[in-house]
Amino acid sequence: MVGEEQYLKLELDKEIPLAFVASGDHIFLFSTSPDARWPSSILRSGKCFAQVNGNYSEFRTSLVTSKTRKTELLAEFSKKYGADRVERWFDTASRCIELIPIANDTVENHDNYHAWLEAEFDSIAEDYDRHIFGNLINSYLRERSVNVMSKIFSKSHRLLELGCGSGTETIEMLKQGHEVVALDISQKMLDIVKAKAAKEGMAERIETVKLRVKDIGVLVSRYGEESFDGIYSTYGALNCEPDLSGIPLVLRRLLKNDGDLFLGVFNKICAFETIGYLLRIKPKLAIARFGKVLREGDSRFCVDSFPYTPWYYRGLFEPYFRVEKIMGVPVILPPSNLVRYIQPFSRGVERLKRIDNALGELWPFNLVGDHFLMILKPANNHRSLK
Repeated sequence: MVGEEQYLKLELDKEIPLAFVASGDHIFLFSTSPDARWPSSILRSGKCFAQVNGNYSEFRTSLVTSKTRKTELLAEFSKKYGADRVERWFDTASRCIELIPIANDTVENHDNYHAWLEAEFDSIAEDYDRHIFGNLINSYLRERSVNVMSKIFSKSHRLLELGCGSGTETIEMLKQGHEVVALDISQKMLDIVKAKAAKEGMAERIETVKLRVKDIGVLVSRYGEESFDGIYSTYGALNCEPDLSGIPLVLRRLLKNDGDLFLGVFNKICAFETIGYLLRIKPKLAIARFGKVLREGDSRFCVDSFPYTPWYYRGLFEPYFRVEKIMGVPVILPPSNLVRYIQPFSRGVERLKRIDNALGELWPFNLVGDHFLMILKPANNHRSLK
């Protein structure tokens, strides 16, 4: 039997005993459940206190994203605790977290939140396409956005994409003859996009940039003002940023005067979700999006998400852009995490999607979808607002 000293005590609101293995003075932990809150808590803050072998120490936290390294560490856990116990505790989806003694830490000026964001997306990059195409609603979201972009970016354009992920929309835009500068926080996502473009024979028309959305101001000096015919960002990148205040002006400076800006944003008000959870007498879930931030573990996302309303976005962007159109998606179909509720209607799903498309362009449905799509055109006053 494994003794009590073989567990460390993580200091949060209460002591949490956790299995661990050590490599030198670095400690490795695995999350025991998708519902566990301690992993995101210590990754978000970038540090933690833990008692190891009776000694309290402060550590910097880092997510292990290499599948090979995780496999090696699980083998070490099996040696220490037994294979049967480890198989019950963990699986391949369990997150692995490295604790680095702060006294020996050589990294300075940590941006803990964005470092966590980058690591989480690195860790899911290889499985991201399965996440999208294995879910009817996630696939529908991309189908809808590509359809809209095909109309507004009708001629060959030079496009900027914020948060390309594994490149679902990137590749479609390349196939339509556009050049794309694809930006993402995750290098592993960018590597996947480049490999896809090369496989399709389109590598010469894509440029990838590893950059956090909050830092896009550097693109003005890199590419010049009014250097893009179109800019788009859908389903995630802007919802991962806690502060968007400087983003609209930068996008206006990068976009040509006759260009188009297209955004797909996680909505603060989703009628299907709110009504559905109220009918199931789950009021906490019904209003979960209404706050400023939806914490990891309280939603379907692997990171914190900052939901916004269409009218907030209108106010945020209107000094530099004018809103041309707002669409909701999906509006009568459920959010992706509730896709099981339409499985009985799978034969009629194409008809439901057509109805959803039509209603999503009408008030008030365009304001209460799981996401909203927004088409914006530049205002001509950005030079006086630098």
